[in-house]
Amino acid sequence: MAKHSTDKVVILKIRKYLSYLGQVYAVIKDLDTETLQDELLAYAAAQLITNLKECFDMIQSDDIQERYKLLRKPSIVRIRNISAHDYEALNWEIVKSGCGELIRFFGQKDYHDETLRLIEKEDESEIKRELRESLEFQKSKTKE
Repeated sequence: MAKHSTDKVVILKIRKYLSYLGQVYAVIKDLDTETLQDELLAYAAAQLITNLKECFDMIQSDDIQERYKLLRKPSIVRIRNISAHDYEALNWEIVKSGCGELIRFFGQKDYHDETLRLIEKEDESEIKRELRESLEFQKSKTKE
């Protein structure tokens, strides 16, 4: 059960970070590389992508990880790794491109809500399974 509640919290964080990333991308998408290098919002985009990748690593359900597999794409992982270990080496065009890709893919209005519904279904299924196992255990005890 804890797995699902953890995933729910992570998905809510992902939704929040993507909302922020959308706001940042709206400003930086048309900036040229030179302007982007001086733009504080580019740093915000890199940090948000780092946060998203870290959230992906916390997802426990394989089904939910599959829905967010874009966050393990090599270009996204590379942005996270460079941002975390060698910030000055960031290529802002790659950051902008990764940002746009994430916004386009996850920008579907109901994507995260649908994921939360899947988590709820998994919770219900697990509760039913636990109840069934408990009842079967109870029956086996009464037969003894």
